[in-house]
Amino acid sequence: MAPCHADRKYWPQNRGFDYFYGNVVGEVDYFTRERGGLIDWQRNGTFLKETGYYIELIGNDAVKLIDQQDGKTPFFLYFASLASHAPFQAPQAAIDQYKSVADPLRAPIRR
Repeated sequence: MAPCHADRKYWPQNRGFDYFYGNVVGEVDYFTRERGGLIDWQRNGTFLKETGYYIELIGNDAVKLIDQQDGKTPFFLYFASLASHAPFQAPQAAIDQYKSVADPLRAPIRR
């Protein structure tokens, strides 16, 4: 089910993009891609329930798209990541690497 405030006419694939993978609203959980109990994670308008960490999923998809290019035709990739946005969640291994960050507003958290 689509988040009620994400009007389909503004979704990327309805605004000139040939392909879209990600979320349309923002501030989703990095592990469930949910916000307010609704999944906000899609590929070309189809909502997905996938396992994995947001940054790794979207990054791997971008690399896959780049690798598929033949280099003979123009290619534009717009990569918008949640990495710098709330809720600032990270896998435990990343959290362990930055235990010395004392400021709770800068330290990564795990749900």
